[in-house]
Amino acid sequence: MLSACMSVVVDGEWRMSLAAVMGKQLDLYKEYPEEKAFLFRCIGTALSKIALKSFVVDHLLLMFKSSQHNLPTERQGCARGVGACAASHTELVLVELENVSKWEHAKKSTGFFGFIKDAMPIRQYTDTEMVLLRATLMLSYGYVVQSCSLDTLTQRLQHTIIPFLRHYFANNKQETVVREAMLETMRLIALAVHPSRLPGDYRFETRNELIGYIKDYVQSETPEMLSSSLRLLAAKATAALVRLEPTLSDDDIWDLGCVLTQYILPMCREKSGLKTIDDDESATIMDATVAQYGNALEAIVEMKPTVGTVTQLLKMLLPFYGKLAEHERSRSVDATVQILRVYLDRAEDITIGVSGKFAAGAKPK
Repeated sequence: MLSACMSVVVDGEWRMSLAAVMGKQLDLYKEYPEEKAFLFRCIGTALSKIALKSFVVDHLLLMFKSSQHNLPTERQGCARGVGACAASHTELVLVELENVSKWEHAKKSTGFFGFIKDAMPIRQYTDTEMVLLRATLMLSYGYVVQSCSLDTLTQRLQHTIIPFLRHYFANNKQETVVREAMLETMRLIALAVHPSRLPGDYRFETRNELIGYIKDYVQSETPEMLSSSLRLLAAKATAALVRLEPTLSDDDIWDLGCVLTQYILPMCREKSGLKTIDDDESATIMDATVAQYGNALEAIVEMKPTVGTVTQLLKMLLPFYGKLAEHERSRSVDATVQILRVYLDRAEDITIGVSGKFAAGAKPK
């Protein structure tokens, strides 16, 4: 609605004054993260209607500076605001996101080049705050991809976005909060390049590379202990990536399915204080993680609804049918039912036969 209202008013000065006033309101919402997150989105939408680049840049930096990056709600609000701005200023936003990434390197600079720190347009961040800022940065790329024009989306992904993100994806020492943001960005990228959005026969060549990162992230967790949303987000990203063309090979299905199964079904302890993600209706994050695991299995069967796929997945679950732990047996049975139900609805490799007709009074042999 805000976008439509601003489109009616062609006065650029009025648009900038509205965005400037919203920016000044940010300090009023320090204790109200939900409302502040909404304000970030409004500012981003307003910036998408403003042509003056210096004004847009200043307010993009203001959003990063004003966000409490330790709060997931504000991180997402800031990222979504950046994405909204990118609807009209994709190139500019990508440049500024790369500049924000350099704040961390500038913080570490010493000697002659230490003057860069003094030129940073924000206060000095602690190491912990910088990690949280990095999480917001990673998440921002996901929403930028979502907002990017379809005409330039694939080119920007191939030449700018994926090469930049790869440096972070491949870092095996990345903090969990950053990995969670990267997993959500992978999911958003997969949704953005789904065949339902992109015309033609586009193939997202980086799909298997991203799945490789997902497996690495999941395998860094302790199977029995749930201490973050990482596995939940990994399952959600998996479901989105699996639904891209072409379908995964049998070997890829087996490798991916085994990793998710071996690190999700054994979960039995949950760190206190974990909260479910907004769009998950489960009572606990453990339940939500198991539910998303089921969705990932469904996506695998939907994309390749054959006896071979079902056989592979059931073989993967077989060791859990006889586990001593009741929760492992129960989850494996539930997953089996879920797999078979989807196959029943989508099966492509079965033929319904027609019984032979017998003559009147004849008995079948």
